[in-house]
Amino acid sequence: MKNKEGDQMATGSGGNGGEWKAARFEPTWINCANERNFTVMMDVLEKGAGEGRFGMVCGPAGRGKSRTTLRYSAHNGCVHLLVRSTWRGSELGLLQALCFELGREKPPARKEPCFVEICDRLLANPRAIFLDEMEKIPRHLDLVREISEITAVPVILIGELELETVMKRNRRVWSRTFQ
Repeated sequence: MKNKEGDQMATGSGGNGGEWKAARFEPTWINCANERNFTVMMDVLEKGAGEGRFGMVCGPAGRGKSRTTLRYSAHNGCVHLLVRSTWRGSELGLLQALCFELGREKPPARKEPCFVEICDRLLANPRAIFLDEMEKIPRHLDLVREISEITAVPVILIGELELETVMKRNRRVWSRTFQ
């Protein structure tokens, strides 16, 4: 049943023959310890301007990593990209998706022009980049590191527990990572 505003409501008859009361449910954001830790990490990364730097948000599935980072990106004008496993074979898919998210409606069809476009746009308008499920494309870490070094924007990698192992294997990435 819906109320006058069109919101879904719970109704029905109770077990004792009485009528159920209408209920309206609204989502509530709970600022928990993990979110506060994330905010501290973002503050530190933002203050480290001028150098390539990484943040890492990893943990088991279903713990709110993606929702927390999506909420932050939406409120702070950041780029948030969900990594696709189809990008494993080539860096071009990742580069084109980043180009598109940075405002280029029709990204270049080759890697080098995409890379240059991304760097130019981030240098003109610096903002953090969030890459969700980055453990799907571990071979692309160096490419992402180069973008961060050239533009000095923070890159936050989000993923499940294996993400930390993937990042530790790449010393150049791990040495620049705030966890």
